[in-house]
Amino acid sequence: MKNQQNDAFENLINRIRDGEFDEEPSAAGSSQPQRPPAQARQAEQGEVRPAARPERPSAPGTVSRSREEAAAPARRRPATARGEHTSPSAQHRAPEVRRPASSSREEGSGHGRREGERFELRIENNEFESLPDRSAAGARRSGGGQPPRRPSGGGGTGGKEPPRGQPPRRRHSRAGRWFQALVISGCMVGVSIFLAIFAIGSASDLFGLNQQDQLVDLTITDDMTFDDVVDRLVDLEVIEQPFTFHLYAGLKSTNVPDELEAGDYQFNKNMSYDEILLLLRQGLEDETVQVTFPEGFTVQAIANRLEEYGVCSAADFLEAARNVDTSEYEFLADIPSEGAEERYYPLEGFIFPDTYEFYVGESAENVLGRFLDNFENRLADEELTARMEEQGLTLYETITLASIIQRESSNTDNMGEVSSVFHNRLANPSSFPLLQSDVTTFYVRDTIMPNFPDRADEPLDENNEYMQAYSTYYRQGLPVGPICNPGMAAIEAALYPDETNYYFFVTDDEGNYYYAATADEHAQNIAVAMPSGDAHGTGVGAAVQ
Repeated sequence: MKNQQNDAFENLINRIRDGEFDEEPSAAGSSQPQRPPAQARQAEQGEVRPAARPERPSAPGTVSRSREEAAAPARRRPATARGEHTSPSAQHRAPEVRRPASSSREEGSGHGRREGERFELRIENNEFESLPDRSAAGARRSGGGQPPRRPSGGGGTGGKEPPRGQPPRRRHSRAGRWFQALVISGCMVGVSIFLAIFAIGSASDLFGLNQQDQLVDLTITDDMTFDDVVDRLVDLEVIEQPFTFHLYAGLKSTNVPDELEAGDYQFNKNMSYDEILLLLRQGLEDETVQVTFPEGFTVQAIANRLEEYGVCSAADFLEAARNVDTSEYEFLADIPSEGAEERYYPLEGFIFPDTYEFYVGESAENVLGRFLDNFENRLADEELTARMEEQGLTLYETITLASIIQRESSNTDNMGEVSSVFHNRLANPSSFPLLQSDVTTFYVRDTIMPNFPDRADEPLDENNEYMQAYSTYYRQGLPVGPICNPGMAAIEAALYPDETNYYFFVTDDEGNYYYAATADEHAQNIAVAMPSGDAHGTGVGAAVQ
């Protein structure tokens, strides 16, 4: 639409310049005609209406113009009538030409003009605002006016446009701000969770908690640096958090060796950072020894073996076991205070049997800590804890029953059936108030009483306080405490016994087991097992007596 208006405007301007709308003179020799009243009013209102001017008479003797000369373009004239003033707003109005409908073309006119024809030119202000360059050109041709200015005001920027070369400011919606806050909050929560997991893992690695008790070998060469050794320890799973280890080593700079001694080293996967740094700093000067403690060893037997291998004296180890701070280990708090004075070795059952690596001449407190840490790691199983609750057993009762199963069984194959015999008796206290386990009596005879040489001739009967506390021939239910240190197989057998109707069993020294549901069947089994050697089981000692 605007393009059509622009073309019409240009066409009209060209026609005005060509003089197409010039009026022919109405009478020869007349002076400037009188302006009609209506035309005067239009001039006062700013409208431009060119009046018809009389054609100047030809001077005497002049020759009239030929048709070709008359058809030549007329002299250019300004768009406004001579002597008339145009208002500034008229310069921007759209042209409008009005012609009387009754006007007729003059006969014989070579220029196509109409006699007495008038026209009006109106330029509306709002129709050609999109042509500032042409309006400015028209204003320059008319000798006045300024090019139209860019309209101001309105819009979302308060009438101000952003400086050139800078993008306009973006306004963020409320939903966008909420989304941004949600993303930031999510990032903060994620970072917090990551830091918490990292802190827990670092603490576990720092103290060697929940680590497998396994020895690994590492050969340090002359060209290896401290960082190289740390990388190898990470590969061997001795260190899980290398960043934390480097940070800790930096804080413990006095423990970091300046030079590493080349040679073959043995590390344990459950070593703490201090133990790793100590081994690297001392190098191969401190001799280490590997010691294996079988399942079923008593505290006294473990102490004797430690002294045999030069780790520490048996007396120092037993003293450390009697004076241990039970608050350092949660599982030790499960030991009941009732019967504490009757227990000969308070930590019997908690010195976990396994293969350990010790320093020769290591302190008894460190050695004891290694045993207790291993026990805590092995029993830190939610499934085992849930099973204890199902069986109605505490941890201390579970270890006590497992110690009896461990000593009564020659191997793991018959632990389930042996366990079923004791579970059946415990479930029927009215018929079987006593477990009558021979190994509980052996514990008093072989482990406790040798510590009292002045009582060597004292009979082992109901008058002996230790027989009353441990022997299940005199004490109903379980003994006052464990009689050895059981392994995991015996502990699991105590929690998962076989389903049988046995209440008796006997075994010979060749490892043969005979089970019975009645006392008569059991007596027959004892007769079969006794000739082969020193038999034991349930009620075997009473039958022999």
